[in-house]
Amino acid sequence: MTPDIIGRFAQLFTLAHPAAAARVAGRLALVLHDPAAYQTQFADELAERGIEAALPAQELRDLALLDALLAEDLAWECDDQDKADDLADAP
Repeated sequence: MTPDIIGRFAQLFTLAHPAAAARVAGRLALVLHDPAAYQTQFADELAERGIEAALPAQELRDLALLDALLAEDLAWECDDQDKADDLADAP
């Protein structure tokens, strides 16, 4: 996948935030081109999720996208324990 395509993909999530798009695209480019380097660079974030061993490439790519969006406050995590009122007030 070329950097241009990755950048356009990132813009789908970041819309009018070119700096955020560049940061998201950077993380995605790294995980696509060198998953081992991604896992090393973001080991702390992965460890917070309880991930310490190598992951299959597709799972690592999925997490890279989610974590990139979370880092930019473009997504948030919730579970079945969260109340609807709390979700309505989420960023």
